[in-house]
Amino acid sequence: MSRLKQFYCSQCKEKFESKAKYNLAGFRTAKCPKCKNATLLPLGKGYKTTYWILVVLILAIFLVNLVDGIFKVTVVGLALVVMGIYSLIKDKQIRKDKGII
Repeated sequence: MSRLKQFYCSQCKEKFESKAKYNLAGFRTAKCPKCKNATLLPLGKGYKTTYWILVVLILAIFLVNLVDGIFKVTVVGLALVVMGIYSLIKDKQIRKDKGII
């Protein structure tokens, strides 16, 4: 059960209380009751660490296979790397916009 937390809307700058919901990539979102804008929050430390481990591990496996002469790329591995890199870049943009960096 998530608790109500205070947020600031990035569009109308109103302060509001809401329950943060997680999306598929692990970002938390909170919807402003006044303007209905969904405020996107940065990744938590656990999600960020998991994405770094996934990206490094899958790229290392790919490089080892490449050295052994196996040019096989799985769709799932590629999708995880793309999702991980996208999420890490998006997290950095959100942190920069919110002045967290």
